[in-house]
Amino acid sequence: LEIIFASRLRVSCSTQVLYAETKKNGMMRYGLTITDMDVHSYSRLFDVLSTADDRYGNMNDMIDMDALWEFFFDSGFIYPEKYEIISDYRNDFKKLYQNLYLEHDCREVFVHYTYQNNGRIYGHISMVRGYPRLWMIHHLAARPMNGKRVGLRVLDQGFNFIDGLYRLPSVKMDYMMFYYRPTNAFTDYFFGDFHKFVNNGDACSVDLFAYNSFDLDSGAEPAADCEISESTDEDLRTACDFYRRASGGLFFDALNIINDLPGEEPLADLYGRYGLTRQSRHYSIKRDGHLVALAIVDQSDFGVNLSEFLNSMKVIVIDQERLSCELLRAAVSRLGRVYGVDRIPVMIYPSEYLESKGLQIDRYYNLWILNSKFGDEFIEYTKQRARLRAGRIVARHFLGKVGWRKNAK
Repeated sequence: LEIIFASRLRVSCSTQVLYAETKKNGMMRYGLTITDMDVHSYSRLFDVLSTADDRYGNMNDMIDMDALWEFFFDSGFIYPEKYEIISDYRNDFKKLYQNLYLEHDCREVFVHYTYQNNGRIYGHISMVRGYPRLWMIHHLAARPMNGKRVGLRVLDQGFNFIDGLYRLPSVKMDYMMFYYRPTNAFTDYFFGDFHKFVNNGDACSVDLFAYNSFDLDSGAEPAADCEISESTDEDLRTACDFYRRASGGLFFDALNIINDLPGEEPLADLYGRYGLTRQSRHYSIKRDGHLVALAIVDQSDFGVNLSEFLNSMKVIVIDQERLSCELLRAAVSRLGRVYGVDRIPVMIYPSEYLESKGLQIDRYYNLWILNSKFGDEFIEYTKQRARLRAGRIVARHFLGKVGWRKNAK
């Protein structure tokens, strides 16, 4: 089917006829359901509908890049420590984001929604296809517009977009992922509380990772009784069994670590069509022949995700006693050479491993994963929570005006 707006905007999709009935005047009335459309068509359709609902919403490429960078800084997404890391590569960053937002329609791997007024950005949500069947919510932020909060409105429209997107088979969104700091109360209110509400590891999981930056030591080598090599199928199954006992979550399924997807285009090839990089490799760290940790070496263009979640190493620690600090550093130093830098971010699960070794932790991140089969429940829950939160904001404002206190009876 082709949907045409104003004789210019054309949206193609596949449909199924649900019913056909003859009206009294002889006209026919048909009921259709959209069964699939590509992400480009869906984004154009959503842009028309959401703009009709809220004129500040925007899903097209009309973005001023200076305004986008100003928003990233002002909203706190790029803070001083992060800017210190990326400042040496700022020209490469600008070129990459010019590619993502303006020059190439990369919506098969990257989508974004902005909330704008007169060219200034007040809200931004973006998603990136990080793994074969998983999309990661890459950034979610808002700031006041004309003195009014717009965060809940941005969140509502963002989840309206996701509500349709995950249902389209061609988009390949079997899972959704989001990293957030445990101290972020706003995010935990929606994502973390849904995990508690649904209480089903097959539907939604949250795993706490420790995030540290490691200096690579070119001279660090594992001891004679240790081995670092590409993972075998048996190693991956062993690591998966450990994770399921420890967490019961979706990490291994969502990242497609074990399951093969025959006949599908490799993600590296899809990214390559847009001049982008995406790789994910698995390595086993063994001691005395026993698997003590699994290292997932994720590579992407530097800065696609500003926290480098897709361009970092993830280590699943299986045997905390046998994985010494020296072995971990040797493995990180050897495998981390592919990044071409002297210092790389490493995310470690379980998070208490570094604590048990007396090592300092830079920060913690919750890794939230949703099985899209439960998307209806999540969207409905989120919208209800947004309404409740809006009500609480109004109530706090009113009670503050009339001089009430927390302990008022």
